[in-house]
Amino acid sequence: MTTTTTYNKSACLGNYPAHWKVLKLKHIGFLYGGLSGKTGEDFLNEKNFNGLYIPFTSICNDMTVKSTALKPVVIYEDENQNEVLKNDLFFLMSSENFADIGKTAILLEDLEKVYLNSFCKGFRITNTEVDAKFLNYCLNSNHNRQLLAKEGNGFTRINLRKNNVMSFEVALPPYQEQIQIAHYLDNQSQKINHFIAKKQQFIALLKEQRQSVINEAVTKGLNYDSSDFYDENDLNAEKKNQKNHNNQKNHSSDKRRMKDSGIKWLGAIPEHWKIMRLKNCINGKLKYGANESGYEYNPNWYRYIRITDFTKEGLLDEHNKLSLPIEIGVEYELADGDILFARSGATVGKTFQFRFVSDEEKYCYAGYLIKASPNENIILSDFLMEYTNSIVFENWKNSIFSKATIENIGADKYCVLKIPIPPLSEQTQIVSYIKAETATIDTAIAKAEREIELIKEYKEAMIAEAVMGKVKMSEL
Repeated sequence: MTTTTTYNKSACLGNYPAHWKVLKLKHIGFLYGGLSGKTGEDFLNEKNFNGLYIPFTSICNDMTVKSTALKPVVIYEDENQNEVLKNDLFFLMSSENFADIGKTAILLEDLEKVYLNSFCKGFRITNTEVDAKFLNYCLNSNHNRQLLAKEGNGFTRINLRKNNVMSFEVALPPYQEQIQIAHYLDNQSQKINHFIAKKQQFIALLKEQRQSVINEAVTKGLNYDSSDFYDENDLNAEKKNQKNHNNQKNHSSDKRRMKDSGIKWLGAIPEHWKIMRLKNCINGKLKYGANESGYEYNPNWYRYIRITDFTKEGLLDEHNKLSLPIEIGVEYELADGDILFARSGATVGKTFQFRFVSDEEKYCYAGYLIKASPNENIILSDFLMEYTNSIVFENWKNSIFSKATIENIGADKYCVLKIPIPPLSEQTQIVSYIKAETATIDTAIAKAEREIELIKEYKEAMIAEAVMGKVKMSEL
């Protein structure tokens, strides 16, 4: 004899089994704050590090906090900071977008002297009839995430209020059923995460291959002979030149001779190329963006471009658009082909090429970005963009970071960035070559990323079904 599950109907929670009960989070546990009263020095003073904290990225990027992702901090004896405990949940209470606000993650390890970042709040379960793993899955279901995100307020930064979180309702099965559902989701998630990890490794290899293609083209050109190297500082250069000339028949006539660039992280470049600083091959000066809070999008104003408005493909996202009034935005207006450099935060050193999405819109940019307008009589926007995707640019960034206590690259650093400059006709050829050579790689990356998106969608649907009692107990 089979039994049929009956469901209760809720306008907010949807349909859930009749034997489940609905509780507000304030009847399940309590919220506590993250680190407070800290200064930047407390996160930089390596000699005095005596604690660890959970960065907001650990909560933003995963449902489980990993000890390998913790970062060091100084905690003084007279401070009264909240330590996190095993099975605590963490809410992302402040974010730049609605997609991340309200995300939760759980700590499953028993650790000491670990604290929480200030953008999040911890949630400690006191109700013995609630399983922490199940609650974390429940709160991370798409339906509950969307409901919680609606409680957020703000434009440039979205914030959740403590009272709204504590008043949030969840549907809970009996305790043993919670454990069964969480166990089922753990097993299925492990298989899915393994698949995703393999695909991400494959994507990483493809991106390395792509970067290598770009690096060779923007630093060596399209037709060079590494054996035909010319060192301008070599005392025997003339003899070497004569020898190379005499042996020219052994080399293809269209091979380009190389010279030492004099820059450690750049190496040899074609003999006829120049080296120029970024400030000398742009129109005007590098310019910081507007230090303003955005307003609700108004098509008659300037669209306000933030770092988060660029997709992983480097395109402008058409969702969650903001604006600045004309009198403010005009000072930070973007032109087609401008290159935007990220100066701080998680995206520091990343670059974005601005291209008009609509001729009917005007665009300006935010303060975490620095604008460079390429002088296309010297350097093409496309060539400069490709150069910032190269290995040598990555090496330059790392050389900046190694000399600093915090990862931050300001206009003073970007303006002295040295760039190899081929003739314009050669830049055009290089850009065309890169687009052709990377097209197949980009297709493979897009295919693998799409497979990851699909399996993540499946995982989200699986979690949603399970935490709303739509999975048969026999399957658990």
